[in-house]
Amino acid sequence: MKKFIIFLANSQHYFVHALRIAIFISFTISAGVKAFSNQGDYIFSYIGAALILMMGTMTLLGIWFYRVGLIGGLFIFLGSLVALGFLIIGIGRDMQSPYPLVISFSGIARVLVLMAAGLICASDCAKQIFRDYVLRMGKA
Repeated sequence: MKKFIIFLANSQHYFVHALRIAIFISFTISAGVKAFSNQGDYIFSYIGAALILMMGTMTLLGIWFYRVGLIGGLFIFLGSLVALGFLIIGIGRDMQSPYPLVISFSGIARVLVLMAAGLICASDCAKQIFRDYVLRMGKA
């Protein structure tokens, strides 16, 4: 039983790594769709795709480079917060359709999951940065 509890305590780190990989894959697919979809203004779709790809890559690099991962996780959190604001504003504007809240709540749930994932990745990187700082101060 003791080994099982130790295994569960240590497996959180691997969960966060799997979460980073999932964010990177989903953001890479999203960037590809955004860049190659026919949206009319190609410059802005390429810029948006580059930003999405940058956030996903920064979050993935948080496995090895903690400061970069912290910035990437915070970018994902802030981007999700902005998207959540747009979705909430959109609910008020779309009240004439027959099912406005069902579609909006589906999008809100996805954004909240992404927001939580960004915060989890950012907090893990902040914990590692703090641990390195404490170890460095203890040796000095």
